[in-house]
Amino acid sequence: MLKKIVKKLIGIDAAPDVSSAPKSGYEEGRLELPKIEMLSDDELDRLNSILPWCAFLVDRKGRRFGNWYTDSKRSEPQAVPDHRIVELNKRIPLSDCHVMEIGCYEGIHTAALAQLAKQVTAVDGRIENVAKTLVRIGLMGLSADCYCWDVEQALPPALPQEWDVLHHMGVLYHLSSPIAHLQELLPRTRKAVLLDTHVAPEAGPFLSSLSDGFSYEYCDFKESSRENPFAGLTDHAQWVRVGDLQRLFAGLGFDRFEVAEQRDERNGPRVCVYAIRSDCPQ
Repeated sequence: MLKKIVKKLIGIDAAPDVSSAPKSGYEEGRLELPKIEMLSDDELDRLNSILPWCAFLVDRKGRRFGNWYTDSKRSEPQAVPDHRIVELNKRIPLSDCHVMEIGCYEGIHTAALAQLAKQVTAVDGRIENVAKTLVRIGLMGLSADCYCWDVEQALPPALPQEWDVLHHMGVLYHLSSPIAHLQELLPRTRKAVLLDTHVAPEAGPFLSSLSDGFSYEYCDFKESSRENPFAGLTDHAQWVRVGDLQRLFAGLGFDRFEVAEQRDERNGPRVCVYAIRSDCPQ
């Protein structure tokens, strides 16, 4: 399994060929997108060519807004809202919440959060992702505050310093210092966290580390390059153990730690966690 994970993380630098991606005819996942539906096929095609899209939505006419990455990755319409956001909203109603989204990617989850939450701040370490997010949500008639920020750096003063809910999907396992990152963000989170991440395989092999007095074990993986939209921004990443994550969250006041999903994906084990502060009403 470890060889498969490493091969996946280092083997997709080349730009994908998306010329065969169908422009229309999609039956599943159709959404009401009035501003997109106003565009002619030619204008929509131009829009889809302006930015390096790697995921897409579908309007009510079955036309693609965005692009797929390859014929086997992000080649299906994305759901809005994603089921994990629906479940988050059941546990912590978002209508009164300020959500901090770590890793907005192309704005698909940002759009769902903007539909549900009182306020959304979205960040990403790649400026092209910030641009795509702004275009995506703008053409969906939605809004969020979007910033380019490498989340392994200190929190900039221009960003909010606290928020109610932390939305953290598909980012943690790309970080070289994931525990230090969480130690920075969790104390700033007033209510709850949605964390979806790959975690260390049970068999290891493990390395040990210490971050601000917290000891933990992890598996070390090589990351790809800045040009790979599905890689981190450093040359390696730590995949931490679920048990260590639970200890960290509990120590920072998130006593309700629910592993809602455990998935054995082609890249390795992955979990979806809802963590809620013990003093936060259900």
